[in-house]
Amino acid sequence: MAVWASRAYLRWYKSFNTATTESLDNSPRPWDTFDDEQHRFVEVPLSPRVCTIVGANETGKSHLLGAIEKVLSGVATTAKGEAAPYSSHDICRYSGMLTVAQDLWPELGLEFTYDDRTERDSSVSALGFGNKVAGLPGNSFRVIVRGGS
Repeated sequence: MAVWASRAYLRWYKSFNTATTESLDNSPRPWDTFDDEQHRFVEVPLSPRVCTIVGANETGKSHLLGAIEKVLSGVATTAKGEAAPYSSHDICRYSGMLTVAQDLWPELGLEFTYDDRTERDSSVSALGFGNKVAGLPGNSFRVIVRGGS
């Protein structure tokens, strides 16, 4: 396996919400900044060895898979098999951010790890990520999708 998703980032997306406005380790992270404040993403570690997600009803399993699909393709498949495009309606209604900005969108992202730089470049190109890619130390890169971009 040359490139795999190693972490999901979700902020204000459906059931994924965090009320904190500062970094838990007090180290500012540029991708957590919104309106000059730190609003942490919910981070979900992923593994290339995991093939199932288990949990109680209404715990966000489908929301997590939908978010990953929306980062990769811009749409997610609903339980009825319909395409659900990424939109501002995906905002978590409990986030407290709805009163901050009328056009606020949830923000989604994936961190990818790779073995080979050529495979990394091919994956970035094939998925159409272009300038959305931020390099990370080591063999990883991050893609954050904001405002329907």
